Amino acid sequence: MKKLFAAALFVALSQSANATFIDNGTYLTDSQTGLDWLDVTSSVYQSYNYVSSQFGSGGLYEGYSYATGAQVNELISNWTGNTIATMNPIIHPEGAIDGLVAALGSTLDSFMFAAYGLTYDQFLGVNEGEGFDYTYGMIADVTGLGTRFASLISDDDTTANSFDVSIAYFTGETITDSSVYPMVGSYLVRNTIPEPASLALVGLGLLSLGLFRRSRRIEKNSPLGHAI
Repeated sequence: MKKLFAAALFVALSQSANATFIDNGTYLTDSQTGLDWLDVTSSVYQSYNYVSSQFGSGGLYEGYSYATGAQVNELISNWTGNTIATMNPIIHPEGAIDGLVAALGSTLDSFMFAAYGLTYDQFLGVNEGEGFDYTYGMIADVTGLGTRFASLISDDDTTANSFDVSIAYFTGETITDSSVYPMVGSYLVRNTIPEPASLALVGLGLLSLGLFRRSRRIEKNSPLGHAI
């Protein structure tokens, strides 16, 4: 029985956070927060209203919701190891957020490829990753004027003086809930950590299995076991 309780405890503790990021191809998992981040390029040229309508069962983005600016800052903090909690632009050391842009997808490249069949770096005639990329998408937060904030993560390597920057609360475009832009997607998240009730059910299942096995052993060892 002790082993069963230990196993149930392990299931619960295995949900604990760690700092590992997993790129699953179409989404990025931040196991420190337990959030999956859908590639921002998957929702380019779709309005906030349309994307929101696809969150329900059977929808294109079932299980997801809009990320907040605070969650974007937390994602960048976990990626870089530097705590960020501001509405202001943050300049990052070279290379600190390049991989995050690649993992979430360059919305600039998605536009360029659709329009010209080339990434922006290819258009510039440089090796991929040595030019300019950014991930730009709407978030849940709204401005005081009722328009919508977006978040921008930019990787600029075009000159020796270029710098990488992130802005969780960006107002570079006047984005309304019906706006669509060819280079703007949406930051969407879903929780990968089971609810406490789910963990309780797992533990109960393990406990029940243990009791069943114990009962079968008693029956087998009983003098009447062959007749049961």
